[in-house]
Amino acid sequence: MATLTHETSWFSHIVLYNPSTGKSCRVRDPNSSSCSVYGFAYGKTLCDLKIVRFRKDKGCKNCDVLSVKTSTWSTSEITIPDTIFYEDKNVGTFLNGFLYWLASTKIVVLNIKKIDVVLEINLPNPRSYTNSHLGTLHGRLCMITDTNNILDSGHDLWVMKEQGVEKSWSKVCSFTFGLGVDHITDHHYRILNIMDDGRIIIVDTSSNLIIYNTLKRSYKKLNAI
Repeated sequence: MATLTHETSWFSHIVLYNPSTGKSCRVRDPNSSSCSVYGFAYGKTLCDLKIVRFRKDKGCKNCDVLSVKTSTWSTSEITIPDTIFYEDKNVGTFLNGFLYWLASTKIVVLNIKKIDVVLEINLPNPRSYTNSHLGTLHGRLCMITDTNNILDSGHDLWVMKEQGVEKSWSKVCSFTFGLGVDHITDHHYRILNIMDDGRIIIVDTSSNLIIYNTLKRSYKKLNAI
């Protein structure tokens, strides 16, 4: 696990921090001001960590790749027409050599090896994209969307059974967080991350971290952050 933040003085730097080891490193970042979305990915080995990001530039997107091992940047220009990335969902989901981002009403898929957009996948529920979240579930791409019922504040959990095949979206379950009388509706939460084992990390309006298990319909509240 790694986290990324920016540090600005005369020159901007990326600070990469590993909470499991407590180690960090600083890498100079020449183009941080126009960053749109980013993601963590691996090359041939787990030691070959890469940071991939898109920068806004009219109709095209400049794709920067940082090799953490060598602290070097490379840039490619990729054309993705009619695409608006959601900056509040700016961290990509990495799965089997590909990075996935929510953009407009679709999912943009980047091939890490070739640094090229290979697919633009439609959402399983095109009516619910503003509150959608990408992740993985048991090694498959998954997505949480709002239900279509305007009277229901619940969510649907979808899984893509065949990677890259949008017709293979399948709804696994529907659920509401239902965390007691202090939380009247699911709109009082913000989803931070979907874990591969089916648990969801969310934060409430009091900045409490909550781990919700979609399969067991149970939750655990952590201390406020």
